[in-house]
Amino acid sequence: MLKAIIEYCLWRPCSIVFHKLLARNGRHILLNVGCGPHVFDPPWVNTDLHINSKLPVYMNLQRKLPYASSSIEIVFAEHVVEHLSKNHQTSFFKECHRVLCNKGALVLVVPHVDPLATLRLNEKPHHILAEYQKFDASIKTTSDLVDSLMRGHGHRFLWFKSDLLDHLSSLGYVVEAFNKLPNRINGSLS
Repeated sequence: MLKAIIEYCLWRPCSIVFHKLLARNGRHILLNVGCGPHVFDPPWVNTDLHINSKLPVYMNLQRKLPYASSSIEIVFAEHVVEHLSKNHQTSFFKECHRVLCNKGALVLVVPHVDPLATLRLNEKPHHILAEYQKFDASIKTTSDLVDSLMRGHGHRFLWFKSDLLDHLSSLGYVVEAFNKLPNRINGSLS
């Protein structure tokens, strides 16, 4: 059974939990896609569209993944799929489904728009804005925040949580969505 494990966040990457959780491997490839400068120690295969001396593997996620079917235990994608169009995201999810082994997992860390949809309806959004202003002083209004999250970081397509869960389910994933991964996931990935 393939799983999709999703970490939602709006601003800060939350991958520290995953480093310890996913650093164990016995059989299949562990693939960190779109990693940028955030490389994992071996046995991880770290890939990105832009390569450098620390990153030996080039990979364009808009193309077929260069791995055999059922050869990968975990695909880890932290803040990368939102930089693809919706069609390219779907193709990527399908490719991950193809290359993941039977008990493999697609682990996504993605922003989502659910909180943004209600932000403007909040009578006192100032406390929310203050939180984001700690990271970006140019954010003055809720419109600034939405613009920053949608376009300011090169995002091409963001999902509402329920839409992403439904989409992944329609592609054959059994979705487990958590804001923080519970300990019980630890044993199920190996």
